Amino acid sequence: MTPVTIARLHAGLWLVPQNLAMIVGLNVAPWLAARLSTATAMAVGFGVGGLGLTAALRTKVEPSAVEAQELSAIWAALAVR
Repeated sequence: MTPVTIARLHAGLWLVPQNLAMIVGLNVAPWLAARLSTATAMAVGFGVGGLGLTAALRTKVEPSAVEAQELSAIWAALAVR
């Protein structure tokens, strides 16, 4: 697999959704932590992390379905605990 060359502006724009999600998460987390129990807050965090990991693995240039399913199962198992 060869690396792809893209413009710096284009590469920076790919980071905008991630940064917006981080800003929202940092503002919503204290509000949720005050209203949920510790175990529930952790389960929600693991669940959201698992969804993000699954989305990231499924958007690769050459996705590995087996790898995505295995990691999704791991995240789901951690969230259930």
